[in-house]
This record gives sequence, C-alpha cells and structure tokens, in this order.
Amino acid sequence: MTTTRHTAHGSTRALGLAGAGVLLAATLAGCGGGSDTASGTGSNGSTSSTSSTSSAAPSTSAGSATSATSTGSSGSSSPSSPASSAPSPSKATNKGSSSPAPAGTPTCTAGMMRTRAEAQPGGGAAGSFVVQILTTNTSSKVCQTRGYPGVSLTAAGTGKQLGAAADREPGQPIPTMRLEPGKTAVALVKVSQAGNFGCRVTRAAGFRIYLPGDKAAEFAPYAVDACSSASVHQLTVRPFNT
Repeated sequence: MTTTRHTAHGSTRALGLAGAGVLLAATLAGCGGGSDTASGTGSNGSTSSTSSTSSAAPSTSAGSATSATSTGSSGSSSPSSPASSAPSPSKATNKGSSSPAPAGTPTCTAGMMRTRAEAQPGGGAAGSFVVQILTTNTSSKVCQTRGYPGVSLTAAGTGKQLGAAADREPGQPIPTMRLEPGKTAVALVKVSQAGNFGCRVTRAAGFRIYLPGDKAAEFAPYAVDACSSASVHQLTVRPFNT
C-alpha cells in the first residue's frame, strides 16, 4: 500500500513538470516571433522614411537648379542693347535743323547772323573747287531760312563786284532751315578757275552774301582769283542745308 501511493505521487509530479516545460517552451517561442516582426516593421519604416526623404531632396534641388539656370539664361540672353552711336559733336552742336519752323518764326537776316566762307575739304573737280558758305545765328532768338543765298565776288578796297553773281544750281532740295541760337546752315558754292575763261584776272577779297529774302549783305573774306568782266559766270550756288 505504501509503495503504490509513492508511485502515483511521482507520476503526478512528472506530469506536472512536463506540462510546465511545454508551457515555458510555448512562451519562449511566442516571444521570439514577436521580436522578429517588430524588428522587420521598424526596418521597413526606417527604409521607407529614408527613401522618401532622399527622393524629396534631389527633386527640390533639381527644381532650384533649373529655376536658377533658367533665370540666369534669361538674364544673359537679353542684355541691354548698347547705346546707339551719338552724332558727332560738330553736327550735334553747330548744325541747324531742317524740320519745319513754327508759324511766326522770323526769317534769318544779316543783323542776326554771322556768315563766313571756308574751303570744303576734297570738294571740287578739275578746273574748279568748292567753298562752304556758313551762316550762324548769333542772336538770342530762333530764326528760319530757306533757299539760295545771293553770292558774288568783290574787289579789295572798293567792294566792286567781280564777274556775274552766282548761278543757282537746279534740281536741289530746298529745305526750310530752323536755326536756334548758335546753330549754322551751310550753302555750297562751286568756283570755276578764272583761267578757264581767258579773262582779265584780278584778285578778289572775298564774297558778298545776301541771305534768302534779305536785302542787307554780309562780307565773308576769301581771297581767290576772279574775272573782272560781269559777263563771266564763275560761280554756282546750292541752297542752304545742314
């Protein structure tokens, strides 16, 4: 009786220990599986997050570079046009305008002007040369002139006319010149060599000049050989221009 009771008690303890071992094994197996799943999820989240950040950064960088390049290209591709060439100082400062003068603008007269004669560089041809008649507004008012000046050569001392007055060269444009104070109009005179005419040659002191529409004459010194005969047409004149 005593022997049987000990055996049954030992079996009961053995079964209890076996059950505890199974339960412990199951518990350990459950903990191991949960750890693998958490680690995998965390790694994927981290990878996904890193990938998302990495993808966004190049996109932003690329957008900024494109914008900067485009702006730079636009700025460099449309530089300011260089300034157009300005007129020479002589033209900008001294020459009159051929634009119409306002109504009521007075006609330029000898009392308002200073007229002189100068050789035209390179002007003329065989047997002739060209002289510029320049008239400058020395008054304080704007004036206008239009047409051919009256031009003739005069003798020294007496002021006597030498040869015929200048012929008007036909077919020339005749602008109305608006002359502000200090501005100048120019007329060209072709002078044929006196020796071409077989005349009695005398030395002229210069030109007697009448501005268009004016009855008062000005004298412009310019020594040149002239024919004394009034029948010799040694001079040809063009209208005032710029």
